[in-house]
Amino acid sequence: MIVQLSDPTDPWYQLWSSFERGMRADSNITSRRTLEIYAEAGRQFHDFQIARHSTVDPARIEKLHVENWLIHLREERDAKESTIRARFSALRRFFNWCVDEGEITTSPMVRMKAPRVDEPAPGVLTDAEAKALLAACDGKDFEARRDMAIIRLMLDTGLRRFEVAAMTYDAAAIKMQLDTHLISVIGKGSRVGAVRFGDKTARDIDRYLRVRALHPRAALPALWLAQKGALTGDGVHHLVKRRAALAAIRTIHPHLLRHTWAHTMKSAGASDEDVMTLGRWRDRKVMARYGQSAAFERAAETARRLSPGDRL
Repeated sequence: MIVQLSDPTDPWYQLWSSFERGMRADSNITSRRTLEIYAEAGRQFHDFQIARHSTVDPARIEKLHVENWLIHLREERDAKESTIRARFSALRRFFNWCVDEGEITTSPMVRMKAPRVDEPAPGVLTDAEAKALLAACDGKDFEARRDMAIIRLMLDTGLRRFEVAAMTYDAAAIKMQLDTHLISVIGKGSRVGAVRFGDKTARDIDRYLRVRALHPRAALPALWLAQKGALTGDGVHHLVKRRAALAAIRTIHPHLLRHTWAHTMKSAGASDEDVMTLGRWRDRKVMARYGQSAAFERAAETARRLSPGDRL
């Protein structure tokens, strides 16, 4: 989504359009919603500057301009802190891009700190919800077999939706992966890794592969197929939401399956190191948020099992 401004000679429009093209080419930017949030931030800051008869030339933007905009969002627009942080991040990334591209020498936000946001920890699926989600995929048609394999794989491994969409098909490699219960994935930053899955996931992938062989697009290199071609990350998002609706559970998104996987692993006694390694995280603080909403539940279960008072 390129920001559309009325004057094509507008210096902000010219650079922001190039910035968005670069983001769409970045393999780490996989969410359409991320692009929309960034575009909205760029448009709002531009309009703020125009309304105050101030410069929209990125080379002339100063720290004070950005600070005034953030104050405007907080005090006049009554924006949430999480929204302000998202706007801040979008603008900072833009100015960093301008520096990297040689359009400006220094970012006006170089010494600015992002607003702190205490965000509630995302929830996790209950066992009943997870079972209902899988039951909603029951069937022998192509989409049922595919969706069952994908959702069970995500619950079993914590895969991100773009990692699922990036999986490739090779008959010999897939057979070996089903036998070893290890499948290769391309993660963030194009890092290659592997995840381990269980017997039921292997069974469901095998079932999918048998109907995949009959698909009109079976020659495509993508492992997961849709009606007209390869399944995309957005396609994974839509199939999870569709199956959740069929299961008559709350509206969920694919990343909730990753949170649920982390919670399940921690509940089973996996160490933080194991969860971090298997989940392919590089930042321990980020990993710690996964399954955090159910942290007390896990701690209470541990206390029940250990119960120091019962030992006396």
